[in-house]
Amino acid sequence: MKYKHSKKESLEVDELIRTGELHAETIVLNQAIAIFEDHLPEIIDAVGDNIAEDISKEQEKDIEVLSLLDRKNKMEMYIFQELQKISFQSLFSERTKNLKRIISALKHKNSSPPKGGVTQNMIDRAKESPIQDSFIGKLRKSGGLYIGKCPFHSEKTGSFIVKNNRFTCYGCHEYGDAIDFYMKYNNVDFISAVKELSK
Repeated sequence: MKYKHSKKESLEVDELIRTGELHAETIVLNQAIAIFEDHLPEIIDAVGDNIAEDISKEQEKDIEVLSLLDRKNKMEMYIFQELQKISFQSLFSERTKNLKRIISALKHKNSSPPKGGVTQNMIDRAKESPIQDSFIGKLRKSGGLYIGKCPFHSEKTGSFIVKNNRFTCYGCHEYGDAIDFYMKYNNVDFISAVKELSK
């Protein structure tokens, strides 16, 4: 029998990851969906609950700050409103983006590609394919980076960097994700690259 996490446990883990106290091993989205497939509704609910709780906490802070401001002073009120917008955006942008990705991946999980085409799920898997696996040559690992000579132009020292599965060459200014790299490196079109990388 599988152990089923309670909603409270899911909330606690989500909070620990959000605050940086717990660092989850880096896995790609499709792997996470496969691992936690039975618990995805609870996970989505827990993330939604945490977002709602954070909104409530932000509103409480805003009420405290408002009590200290002179509401007739238009400049103070303008600054407060702008800071409120920035705070809200930074607090929720990453969480809501990840939640949307999970929901999108679930929607496209079992969809079949149009004839000769690709699904969003295939595109997501292709983007998550490690660039260094498609690279023929030597890449040196340095912290979270892979550094080497650019395959798109000749150079004596390496100016090609892979970070967070995106590449940038500071010599020829090529950049992009795993699909862009595969297309340029193998001289193929988008659909061919996605099909090959999503296998």
